[in-house]
Amino acid sequence: MVGVPMSFSATPGSIRRHAPLPGQHTDEVLAELDARRL
Repeated sequence: MVGVPMSFSATPGSIRRHAPLPGQHTDEVLAELDARRL
């Protein structure tokens, strides 16, 4: 299914970017999780 999952009358939704590739943000997420441990 492609599209915006919800509909709002005053603020119509749009898709501005493609979804991230698998693993594209892994390093950033793991670094943020590790920083929260401290």
